[in-house]
Amino acid sequence: MTDPKLLGCAALISFFIGSAAIAEPAPGGRLFDDLNKYASFGAHRTGTPADLETSAWMAREIEAAGISVERRPFSVNRFVPDSAELITAGGTVAGFPAWFPAVTPPSGTPAPLVQLRADGGLEGPTNSIAWVDGDTAGVWHEVDVALWAERAATAGAVGLVLAIDHPSGKLYQQNAKPPHVQAPLPLPVLIVPASSAATIRQALGQDVTLRVTGVQEEAHGINLLGRVRRGTGPWVVVSTPTSGWFGAAGERGPGVALWLSLARAMAAQEGRTNYLFVAASGHELDYLGARTLLGEGVLPPPEAVRAWLHLGASIGTRDWEIRDGRAVPLERMQPNSYAFANEQLQERLHRALAEVTAIRVLPVEHLPESRGGELTLYRDAGYPVAGFVGSHRYFHTPRDQPDVTSPALLAPFDRALQQFLNDLSSGD
Repeated sequence: MTDPKLLGCAALISFFIGSAAIAEPAPGGRLFDDLNKYASFGAHRTGTPADLETSAWMAREIEAAGISVERRPFSVNRFVPDSAELITAGGTVAGFPAWFPAVTPPSGTPAPLVQLRADGGLEGPTNSIAWVDGDTAGVWHEVDVALWAERAATAGAVGLVLAIDHPSGKLYQQNAKPPHVQAPLPLPVLIVPASSAATIRQALGQDVTLRVTGVQEEAHGINLLGRVRRGTGPWVVVSTPTSGWFGAAGERGPGVALWLSLARAMAAQEGRTNYLFVAASGHELDYLGARTLLGEGVLPPPEAVRAWLHLGASIGTRDWEIRDGRAVPLERMQPNSYAFANEQLQERLHRALAEVTAIRVLPVEHLPESRGGELTLYRDAGYPVAGFVGSHRYFHTPRDQPDVTSPALLAPFDRALQQFLNDLSSGD
């Protein structure tokens, strides 16, 4: 007969084994937790409290893994929006100021609303507010906001309302471009979603009021340099941008989460490879943080770097399907993400990403500067680069929230990129 005490012990062991199995974290769970933490700070515009808190949190996380962190501030001309709207007889249309904002008086600028043609002519009097609809403005990711502002100012307008027809139907904000990264546009510009067009068209020829107001301040962003120094051997650099217009959960969150995961993993390993973990703010301001780092002489020279892995936009974000007019999330990757690598790293990255069948690895030389973000800056500085660029359904919109990805979509990238880094250091 079996001893009842043994039966009790067996049951207890079974309970704990079962509980451990249930409690085992799902793949990608910590990545998604970090992504949610990133999103919880709010709008990540450079130099804002949310941006500074993000940098401080990331620094603490990798310091806890034993990594030495250098915090490098850089100056930024910060604009804090107060109001951004067009007031018409048919209602108020909310938008967002084009960067860098020129402002109206606090009460707004009253004037007739008139169409601005593609040739730059106003279909009405000067001293009016110009309107450019989504069709006239062009394809959403190719709209030249500064050019339209120059056309409107040259035509004698006192303000511009510009619709950008983003595929999601949401408000879409472009990154700032020279010469208006830190200097105002020639006139106040309100960006609105194309869905506002019907209300605005009804106001053509009528008096409206444009309000673009806010506070301009001297501020600073933070670049982080986390070093795992093991001797005189080569460096492997892992970088990610940290800032963005809004919550940027899918645009920036996956890169931030993967950066943290890779930093923890590499710090825990032995070897002779030196690692540098770069987290640069200023992304939406023409990559201001990365440009500052490249100009400061604090990075290892290209000849001392074995590889530079850049964790750019929209890694592991999901695809969507439109059903009955609603966007339904799918548990598969969207098709607008790309990996690029130089010749010496292309096969390594392709091999590491074998599990991620939705990603192709393309030659980085084919990546245009206008589409490549910081990756093209590091490439053009002579570094042996590999990395990711892309967009997703809610890219650069206020709707970019954590549900645009999932633990299951992020986990394969963590496995692949740890393999990529381990492969690079296998000869140590």
